[in-house]
Order: sequence, then C-alpha cells, then structure tokens
Amino acid sequence: MGKTYKLQKDQELRIEVDWNTGVTVKLTQGRAEIFGTELALGQTINITGQKLAIFTWTGCELHITGTPQSIYEAAETPMVTYLNTQEILQQRR
Repeated sequence: MGKTYKLQKDQELRIEVDWNTGVTVKLTQGRAEIFGTELALGQTINITGQKLAIFTWTGCELHITGTPQSIYEAAETPMVTYLNTQEILQQRR
C-alpha cells in the first residue's frame, strides 16, 4: 500500500513524522535529495521522528508508505535561492 507522489522540477515533498510512527520513502523515478544528500534510486529509507523536505532539481517520483503527521508538496522552496547564494559566494572567492 502507500501513495506515490510525482514532483515537478524544483519542487519538494515536505514530511513530518512522529516518534511513535514510521514512514518509508522510496525513490522510484528521477533524482531527489534530502538536505543535499542524494537518494539512491530504488532504495527504501525509514523515517521516524523527523521533519524533512525531499527536493528535486529535475522531477521525480516517490513512493511513501506509512502515516506521516503531515505531508504535502511545495513549489515554493528556498533551494534555488541557496544555489544562487552559493554561486555568488563562489564568484567572490
């Protein structure tokens, strides 16, 4: 069982999971990252007691199993701003 989320380019899936429950996340298509760490295609990740965002630069498909406290897709994300800031800092070095 579970639910599949299809994220478009530059979107993220925000998830909150209680300590008493668990959720599994599986990247089934595309590329995505959690706070800069890339997810491996087909690998299942267990999440408990966390608030996190799964971001994609190119679009992806994620399969979520379990009952998170909160889960939603967000098109407004700070990731592009972070990248632009990093680029400006790199140019000034």
